[in-house]
Amino acid sequence: MMRGEAQREGKGSAAILSALSTVLLAMVLRSAKGAATTTALWTAVADPRIAKTIESVLTKPAAPVGSFLTRVRVMAAAELLNAGDATVATIAGQVGYQSESAFSRAFRAEVGTTPARFRRNQQRRWLESATAGD
Repeated sequence: MMRGEAQREGKGSAAILSALSTVLLAMVLRSAKGAATTTALWTAVADPRIAKTIESVLTKPAAPVGSFLTRVRVMAAAELLNAGDATVATIAGQVGYQSESAFSRAFRAEVGTTPARFRRNQQRRWLESATAGD
């Protein structure tokens, strides 16, 4: 559902993605049977920063969890950058950012590169793998 909504370019998409992220977090937390780091509740838990965030939510629910939302937004944006040709500004809006520059800063902080460079690198890797058999 998140991927489908992220690919839509319409009013309300950012709000819907934000709500879906909240629902996803609630479902992950509800299904937890113990400490978040002992079982893979979600593929992102393999990332130590995400696992730490989820564990904090479980042990200190009043703590701020903005880093989790940032990570979810960046993950969704990476998929959009990989899957289509929407502009970085459009993708920024789709994943809940009010400005392209704020999105680019957050993306770079999480991934280590700009969204545009990430897309170019992904396209280059795809081309290299597609032509490797030739």
